[in-house]
Amino acid sequence: MLMTDREDHSIIAISYQGQCKRLAGGRGRLPGQFINPNCLVGSDEAVWVVDHRNHRLQKLSLSGEFLAELGGCGLEKGRLALPLTAAAFPDGTIGVSMWHLIRCLMLFSSEGEELGGIAIDFVPEGMLAVEDKLFVVDGAGNQIRVYGK
Repeated sequence: MLMTDREDHSIIAISYQGQCKRLAGGRGRLPGQFINPNCLVGSDEAVWVVDHRNHRLQKLSLSGEFLAELGGCGLEKGRLALPLTAAAFPDGTIGVSMWHLIRCLMLFSSEGEELGGIAIDFVPEGMLAVEDKLFVVDGAGNQIRVYGK
């Protein structure tokens, strides 16, 4: 199992026996470093980390090796501003939510190209991608909103 440790700016691996070790991280802006990692989106080969204060997502191998990133601080196309959560579709497309500066849901290709986005009027507390649907938890409204890809 993998989890984020926001205070230690790390990704922690936990074995079935309960042993914990730092898989990746440390406070910083370099590849494999984080500032307040917020969410993990995984597959059998890799995991995307929502690197909240670095305004990006980082892709890591399951052994913690840096593979790629998408986003980066900014308001222009392909950039992120304080991403909150993410979800991965079966085809590798990544959904990302933002709320603080830009209130929207965005889609990115697995290569990091922005595919589009929609404005939202609620705080996205969590996301799940199933087939071609994106399920987003509306934290203030006690509901789940569903969007088509």
